Amino acid sequence: MPRFVYSSRIQAPVERVFAFHDSPAAIQKLLPPGGQVRVVSRAGGLRKGARVEA
Repeated sequence: MPRFVYSSRIQAPVERVFAFHDSPAAIQKLLPPGGQVRVVSRAGGLRKGARVEA
């Protein structure tokens, strides 16, 4: 299976970065503009078993 790995340095405390990615609005902000993806539902935040349907 193909795998994509990327890293970047963010000048912010890890707690703040994690809180952003765990927020309900994060997925919409991280999707490319003008894309055909729409979030239908989101449950579980960033935990094992979490789910995002798009």
